[in-house]
Amino acid sequence: MASLSAIQHPPFSFPLPPTADANAVANVNARTDNNNTTPFSALVAALTHSLTTTPSPHLPTLTALLRDYASQPEHWRAYAHADRRKQYTRNLVAEVPGVFNLLMLVWTPGKKSPVHDHADSHCLMKILQGELMETRFAMPEGGAGGETSAGASAGAEDAEGAGPGKGGQEGLRETQRTLFREDKVAYISDQLGLHEMRNPSMTEFAVSLHLYTPPNAAMYGCHVFDPETGEARHVVQGAYDSIRGVVM
Repeated sequence: MASLSAIQHPPFSFPLPPTADANAVANVNARTDNNNTTPFSALVAALTHSLTTTPSPHLPTLTALLRDYASQPEHWRAYAHADRRKQYTRNLVAEVPGVFNLLMLVWTPGKKSPVHDHADSHCLMKILQGELMETRFAMPEGGAGGETSAGASAGAEDAEGAGPGKGGQEGLRETQRTLFREDKVAYISDQLGLHEMRNPSMTEFAVSLHLYTPPNAAMYGCHVFDPETGEARHVVQGAYDSIRGVVM
């Protein structure tokens, strides 16, 4: 399996908006964690610094930062709000408007996301607790998120159980299933396809950290897909379940 640093990604770039100035970054760091000495707080600060001091995201740096952090629940549990009534919860850890948002998702046992695109953004994910199964699909020709230009296996780093999925004449074409365990890191963009994420455990919650840059889905919504028909539907993301540890 190719490492993320070796994968050639499209040259996404975006100007830093006026909000991404020194004051905004300082405010993000100040609000992120009341205890700025934990390794998790240091990770958030390092991701923020990398994304606000370069004109475009440097994926090898971001990947290395996520990979080097060893998950310790006592450092991040304040953000990990669960709700068994939902498939998963979306908890905002940090953001700089127009540049990135960092979310902690808590997955209810046995539940999954819809098949979705990533609104022309980079998405990096790190498993903090438990396991998640990714099912990846080829982007439909002329699909809502654009054409895929890279192999479906690209972008999965440190994966176990990866392999080709089943194809079909109708609906979405499954290309790969990958089981990600604790501390593993993955990358996806619309150029690599669509995916569905599922918590395979029927008894334990899973927790994952997701970095989106730029945060297009939060600003404009994304598309969810019917795997049987390939039909796409635009959706606007709902409110966060918590913001920097405060339940909404």
